[in-house]
Amino acid sequence: TGSLNAGVDLVLISGDKVIGGPQAGIIIGRKSVVSQLKRSALARVVRADKLTIAALSATLQSYLDREHLHQIIPTWSMLTASVSDLRSRAERLMHRLSVLGSWSVIEVRECSSEAGSGTLPAVTIPSVAVCLLPTAMSASMWARKLRLASVAVVGTVRQDLLWLDMRTISDSDEELLVNSVSEVLKQMQS
Repeated sequence: TGSLNAGVDLVLISGDKVIGGPQAGIIIGRKSVVSQLKRSALARVVRADKLTIAALSATLQSYLDREHLHQIIPTWSMLTASVSDLRSRAERLMHRLSVLGSWSVIEVRECSSEAGSGTLPAVTIPSVAVCLLPTAMSASMWARKLRLASVAVVGTVRQDLLWLDMRTISDSDEELLVNSVSEVLKQMQS
């Protein structure tokens, strides 16, 4: 609403990136401008279906319960997690992974996350990552093997290391991640 209050006629919002709901384009603005868009022949083609509207409605209603919002909407939880919480989780994950194999590098490092290129194109959020690389393997090969695990693990390759940004890993995903790393390391040994 800040943009509208500042005099902007039309604001486009991403339903998934901005509010953590379904993928949807949301248009808000001056009634006269929005009415013009509704009359466009394209409006019928790109309008949201009933399921998307129901999911969007449920997501917006979740914002009324601010106390439990981080439990209800994963995106909100990821974006608002404190760096100290992320560091604690990263250290726990690093210790769990360290016993699974032989590592050239396994450590916790500071990094930055991006919320979404279309929503916040130049905004980064401080974060923490577990950086890991098995002995005698390139980061790109390691990343490829993890992507092909039965439960894919997707990280970022930088500085010849695989970076797992803790802002993108929920507590409930940790066990799956550990299992996937273990699976890939065992395949490499056989």
